[in-house]
Amino acid sequence: MNCSKCGKPFDKKPSVIYKLNFCSVECMAHYYSETGMFSGKNSGTWAGGDINYYGPNWLSQRKKARERDSYKCQDCGITEEQYGHELSVHHIVHFRKFKGDWVLANELTNLVTLCEYPCHRKRHSNKLHG
Repeated sequence: MNCSKCGKPFDKKPSVIYKLNFCSVECMAHYYSETGMFSGKNSGTWAGGDINYYGPNWLSQRKKARERDSYKCQDCGITEEQYGHELSVHHIVHFRKFKGDWVLANELTNLVTLCEYPCHRKRHSNKLHG
């Protein structure tokens, strides 16, 4: 069997062979991002609005950003301990501007730790730059 994205041969059990098959999560993410097959208006769950899948490296990058920022909101200074749960991680340059390039979009230099309310909401409402 060959990867539907890169063409690399790989093994897969016959019971899990589909129309599209990928050798890795990265190939799958690139394929879906490039084709737009399951995103935006092409998605069966499309309801307009924000993107909520930031690529296969999102969770690890999110964790690294929180660690780098000492688990503290970079706008108001509240810590996760004071806030009562994990803080949000915000894309400084909006994710959609990267046109599906989640590697660049999720670089640590483009991520900042914020409390959800009010700081993250202020960033999205353009009350603060960034």
